[in-house]
Amino acid sequence: MRYFIAFIAVVSVAIFGLPYLIQDQAIRWLKSQGVSEPKFEYIEFEWWSGAIIIKGLYAQADNKPILQVDKLKIELNYKAIFDKKLLVDQLELSGFKAGIKQTSNAFYFGPIDINQFKAKQLQDAPVQTSPSDWQFGVKEVLISDIDFSADIKPFKQQLNITQASIRDIYQWDQTTQTSFDLSGQLNNSPLNINSTGTLLAEHKKSKLEIKIKDFAIESVTSGILPQLSGVADLDLKLDLDINNLSGNLGHNGSIELSSMVWKEQQQSFDLGNLQWQGKGDLSLQDAQLQQTSLTGKLALKALSVSQKSKNILKLAALNWQGPLQLSFEKGQINQLTIADNTTVSDFYFKRAATKLTFKKMVTKTAKNPVIIDLIKGSPSSINLTANASIRGLLFSQAGIKLNVNNIDVNGPVSLYDFAKALKITAAPKLKTTGLKLTLDKNIVVNSDVLQLSTSLNKMAVTKPVVSNVNLALSNFKVASLSQSLNIASFNQLSLKNANYTEKSLDFDQLNIEALAIASAKKATGLTKIDALKVNKLTLVDQNKLKIQQINLAGSNTFLHIDETGKLPLLEKLLASITDNKPAEKSSTANAKFSYNIGKIVTTGSNQISIEDKSVDPWFKSQVNVSQLNVSGLNNNNNNAVPVILKAKINDSAVLDLTASVTPFASSKNGKWSLNLQSLSMPVISPYAGKFSGYFLESGKISLESTGIITANLIKGENKINIQQLSVRSAESEATSETNSSLNMPLGVAISVLEDDEGNIKLSVPVSGSIDDPNFGYSSVVEIIAKKGLKQAAFGILTKALQPYGALITIAKTALEAKENGTFINLAPISFAPGSAQVDKEMRGYLVKIADMMKTRKKLKLKICATAVLQDKNILSPDILLANAALEKPASPTIIDKAINNVIQALATSRNKSVEDELKVLKVSGDRLFVCFAKTNFKNAALKPLVNLGL
Repeated sequence: MRYFIAFIAVVSVAIFGLPYLIQDQAIRWLKSQGVSEPKFEYIEFEWWSGAIIIKGLYAQADNKPILQVDKLKIELNYKAIFDKKLLVDQLELSGFKAGIKQTSNAFYFGPIDINQFKAKQLQDAPVQTSPSDWQFGVKEVLISDIDFSADIKPFKQQLNITQASIRDIYQWDQTTQTSFDLSGQLNNSPLNINSTGTLLAEHKKSKLEIKIKDFAIESVTSGILPQLSGVADLDLKLDLDINNLSGNLGHNGSIELSSMVWKEQQQSFDLGNLQWQGKGDLSLQDAQLQQTSLTGKLALKALSVSQKSKNILKLAALNWQGPLQLSFEKGQINQLTIADNTTVSDFYFKRAATKLTFKKMVTKTAKNPVIIDLIKGSPSSINLTANASIRGLLFSQAGIKLNVNNIDVNGPVSLYDFAKALKITAAPKLKTTGLKLTLDKNIVVNSDVLQLSTSLNKMAVTKPVVSNVNLALSNFKVASLSQSLNIASFNQLSLKNANYTEKSLDFDQLNIEALAIASAKKATGLTKIDALKVNKLTLVDQNKLKIQQINLAGSNTFLHIDETGKLPLLEKLLASITDNKPAEKSSTANAKFSYNIGKIVTTGSNQISIEDKSVDPWFKSQVNVSQLNVSGLNNNNNNAVPVILKAKINDSAVLDLTASVTPFASSKNGKWSLNLQSLSMPVISPYAGKFSGYFLESGKISLESTGIITANLIKGENKINIQQLSVRSAESEATSETNSSLNMPLGVAISVLEDDEGNIKLSVPVSGSIDDPNFGYSSVVEIIAKKGLKQAAFGILTKALQPYGALITIAKTALEAKENGTFINLAPISFAPGSAQVDKEMRGYLVKIADMMKTRKKLKLKICATAVLQDKNILSPDILLANAALEKPASPTIIDKAINNVIQALATSRNKSVEDELKVLKVSGDRLFVCFAKTNFKNAALKPLVNLGL
């Protein structure tokens, strides 16, 4: 009995003394760890309930974390032990404070150096080769007031738990729902976690809700990414349904990142705010991804990227909404589907010479999602229906600057065969408003509205084939800043059904309204066209052009020629569209350019205004073309090209031309008929003064010209009618040349040609070979204006004075005319020697002259008599006899002088006789000019005459 009592006593001492022993050993051990004054309030065993309670443990050492446990209670279930189950009915931990710290040569949990627990000790442990029969379970874990820190370089973390619980974890019942709840702080940021699930079951189903607010990202990244800082907020619900590594993982909730900064020495990244609100799903099959999807909203604000303190990217806001789905095959993405609604505001990008900004961009693909198929991670096809708009776009790069107020793009697009040769099938539509394009700070292109639609059908990007292009432009202008010139502008342009390949370009119709070419500020432009239409154009190999018809309706063209003889606007235009660089040679450079234009037609009023300051006075004129038809203009055949032209010159003269010619045949053939009525001649006076030396002060001209061209030989006739022509000599070198070519002054020729009504009618034949370089436009003009005038004047005089016209002569040179005092010498009036009486035959001749002068009222007649040796021989004997009968005869010298005076008086009488006869015939005396009579005794063959000259 006493042995039993002794046993009981020993057991009792052991049971009740064991906590004290453990407490004492724990304090001793803590002191051995460097804890100077460890505290341990008590340790208690509740043997009947299976509970172990530890209270008031405190340990601290210099520069090491604190280890503090206010209360730790572990309550075991004795009954379960008999079933080989280690079941914790309750584990309660409160007032726990501890930390992990790493130094250069040690690793501490609280003040305890855990490096002392060497791996060798673990190696000495027996190896268990078969599963244990024991199973573990926890019914309830209650945690409160926890303060745990981790200082493991480069990380430094702090976890504070206000309340936490874990319930129902049993190895022997894996279908039981396990719950976990936590509220506290992570690195001073509020943290809440709620979770339920079957974590130990093969078919795992779990729900997790996690919330964290104002979490400083740098608190977990500063050690490895010191450049990164920011604040994160999470409010997520996760659903896990996995069975045998297959199943789904879903989420629902929000993520927010704010004040995100990545800052390096050369670069920095700033993000004001990023928010995700939505849900997602991820599916697995045998641990491999099968599909993942997202549906929700993504909002981003105030993004900026800088390099060397200069912004290279800025973004005020980005909003994305819509589902996104990824499909996988063998662990790789095989399809991406996006149906979104994206808005981007105030975008800015600048890098080197490239700059891109816009106010707003919106994309919408919700009804027709973007589908991207991939093979081995690389795209194989992309299908989408574009629906995007951009506002306030600015793009600049290396001499190009583009501004657009609005851009809208929509239409289906498919890209495929990425691995071989990328192909595109698409039918996009583009619309822009307020477009401005600047090239090299010189050429500026503006357009109020641009609309474009086209079709691409299985087009390889290396071989572009573009079909059914329809383009519309309004208020379009191309200007040259360097030349202060609008190169071209128009109100409207429409291009219908155009098609393009590397070999050809064609379209059905091009319409342009209010086209202006080469116009400058405060100056009249080169040309303005009310409407221009081009039908059925085809260009093949860049050198074969075919156009069905060109229509031009209503135009106004201004040709301004400056003092140097140049067209300033044309010079500016050419300077604007050329860069003064030699053109690059192309493969078609040596190929002949051929064209075939079916018809060119003008309608309406087409006015051409000409101003030429290279002549003095300045030349100004207007031509209004009411009709111009040209058909069959083909430089590849020998067919005749018919031309019809109707025009009005200076609102009075009418021009009508009908012609047919083979311009491209080696042997030219054709015909023409031209009718010009009532052209006022003073209009062309500046050119007449410059080139002929005579200004045209009045007069009108009409011209009928007909002719044919046969095998390069031209044969035609020009019927000219000039009314009331009056000229004035410019007294220039050109005047002398004209006089020489006519052998008379132009005024004299006109006075001969004009009839009594002031008309000049000429019929001048023209002939020659167009192959002769000396026969051309200038030759035809010379034939008409010079040779024609000369021949006509001579012909009129000859005809008017028949039968005396054969004796008419024209001075061959100006010197001869000067010597004779006349340019045209008519047949002289002959007299009987010694007589001053006009005989009957000469009276008839003077009647002819009088009639001619009555008909041509501007003619003036010069009358010059000459007495000759025959007169002297008749009159001298009577004078000598009379002298001999005198009482005192005169000396021979005096007698000879007397004879000469008698002969001189005879010649003067002859002048008077002719003048009187013409006055009797009613020729005004102010048109008759009598010369001082002369004598000429040197040549015995000379006959007594009165010379008549014009």
